[in-house]
Amino acid sequence: MTPSKKINSLKVDHKVLGMLDEVVGDFVKTHPPRNMTDIAKNLQSVQLSYQSLTTKEKKESTWLENIGKKIDELERKKTLLVMYKEDSSSLKGNDLKDARRLIGSQKLV
Repeated sequence: MTPSKKINSLKVDHKVLGMLDEVVGDFVKTHPPRNMTDIAKNLQSVQLSYQSLTTKEKKESTWLENIGKKIDELERKKTLLVMYKEDSSSLKGNDLKDARRLIGSQKLV
């Protein structure tokens, strides 16, 4: 088992700790510990319960994917502008519209 994290006394969530204390008290009344091993197991289970109740799950960041998408989009726009500059007749349909829209939005004319 992994050791439980140490918590500063100022950061203790007393509400959660009180609820765990009640649960353990009820458990000890119905199942009294017979030796030090039982006491240690009870304490460790309370520590792990407190840790799992008070730690927040971290969402995995998608910043790398988002930056990759932005780079791909900028490269596509650059390619359109280069193709339009070299030979505007080679662009057709939506590509031509997108290139003209980019030129207008970036004030390149």
